[in-house]
Amino acid sequence: MIVGKDVVSRIYRWCRVGYIKWSFRILVTLIFVAIVNRTVTLSEINDLLGRVTLPHLFAAFVLGVTGLFFQILRWHSVLLSLKIDTKLSGAAKTFLWGCFLGFLTPGKSGELFRAFELAPSKKSRTVLAALLDRFYSGVVILFAGIIAAALQFFSTDVKPLRSFLTPAVIFFTLSLLLLVFSKGISESIGAFSGDKKYLKTIARTILPSFITVATPLMIVFSVFSHCILLLQTTAVISMFIELDFAILLFIAAQSYAFMLLLPIFVANAGIREYSFFLFLNLFSVDASKGQISGIAMAASLLILIINILLPAIIGLIWMFLGTKRENVIPGQKSESAVPVISGDSSYE
Repeated sequence: MIVGKDVVSRIYRWCRVGYIKWSFRILVTLIFVAIVNRTVTLSEINDLLGRVTLPHLFAAFVLGVTGLFFQILRWHSVLLSLKIDTKLSGAAKTFLWGCFLGFLTPGKSGELFRAFELAPSKKSRTVLAALLDRFYSGVVILFAGIIAAALQFFSTDVKPLRSFLTPAVIFFTLSLLLLVFSKGISESIGAFSGDKKYLKTIARTILPSFITVATPLMIVFSVFSHCILLLQTTAVISMFIELDFAILLFIAAQSYAFMLLLPIFVANAGIREYSFFLFLNLFSVDASKGQISGIAMAASLLILIINILLPAIIGLIWMFLGTKRENVIPGQKSESAVPVISGDSSYE
């Protein structure tokens, strides 16, 4: 048994090294994308292309930009709460850089490293800022999905999916418990941490920050940005299928909450299509599975381009062309180097 465990641990460490790790995850994502979209035919793709309209595309683009603005405002609020002094332009730059890092990594985990340049000597604090930003965004996304499922239960004949609702409620409840009992949890972890530095860091810094750093603006901006995302998604899906506005909101809200439960795919590719398909399939009784898969793929692709790919490209260009470091905390050295994320990062 010891030999077996040693072999397993060696394989695990080998798989975690640099490019092998990311290549493996990218391969898994590509396989899942192929499986999810395997029933979509060329004729269905041509039919979907014929349904695309400029007004819907324009509305989706404007809503995407507006939602992005509120996400940047939330990110700026988090940075200031952690005393990482920066202008709104600095927050925008690092947020968009995070979009690029998130685009390349499973579950957008690369976003955790987006603010390194704002505080080079306090990298752990910038990672904490990214964690808090994602936490409050995630709480709102889960809450919206649960509310949508409840409204669907009371206003339609279609029952919510237990495979989604049960884990969503569990994770949302755990998030609330973490907020309510963060002080007690941190004290308990600190008491049993011993000489383990990472446990002390969790107990003394990370957990207390979920309450002490939080501001009402973080929640407000999270709610606004997610509501706009839901409206954008309904605008996109409505190009391809006729459903009531409320039904489209139920589908969008539950889809994004479901995606949050499976943060293992690069740029959420594959899981986004599957989520849209899963909840569209509940209501699209007149459409075949192939048609629903095509709609899910088309909607996912447009959302990917507007909300992820374009911000990622802008973030990449801005980070590499922007040579001025006006937003670094006074007194710190300005470094021209852009942080490189490797598979062995200690902040992963």
